[in-house]
Amino acid sequence: MEIVDKRQAILEAAAKRFSTSGFHETKVGEIAQDAGIAKGTVYLHFKDKETLLAEVVHYQMREYYRVVVEAVKPYESAAEKLRAYARFQVERFPQMVKFHKLNFEHMIKFKDNKSFEQQRIKQLHDVMHLLTDVIKYGIERGEFREMEDTTDAALVISGAIHSYMQAVMTGMIEAKDQAGAEALVDMAIRGLAR
Repeated sequence: MEIVDKRQAILEAAAKRFSTSGFHETKVGEIAQDAGIAKGTVYLHFKDKETLLAEVVHYQMREYYRVVVEAVKPYESAAEKLRAYARFQVERFPQMVKFHKLNFEHMIKFKDNKSFEQQRIKQLHDVMHLLTDVIKYGIERGEFREMEDTTDAALVISGAIHSYMQAVMTGMIEAKDQAGAEALVDMAIRGLAR
């Protein structure tokens, strides 16, 4: 196993352990065992468990961004790209719940670490830029009306999906299938369309 593969194996094993057991309950030895390496190897790649948590969150955010870009890329129309984004969110909902829990632990643990916070904010901006770029693309194609700030429209779409996820997590509503997620986007698009 190459060094890069070991690092990735550690990140993936740690993500699973942190997401299911929580940061404090997870032992580095368990992560090493899950990754198929010796415990000391974890410390060759990561200074300590706190640094590993931060790297896991950033790794997952990079992976999330990479996969969501792949999910929307094949579609020609901006509306279909937004629907693909919604389908992706619903499909990944169980993993997203675990990720949000992990991200929350990360925010608390590193609230005073400016470097980690700046990296997290940059990654959140990347996802928002993906949505604003799709909306700008839709304006250029004449699918959506002109608007001064596409960020507001991106926030409406993102907010609708996140509110939906929160409502499911709290039991306010039943989980939607992919068609239900697309319906949320269609409501937002009707507000954007000419």
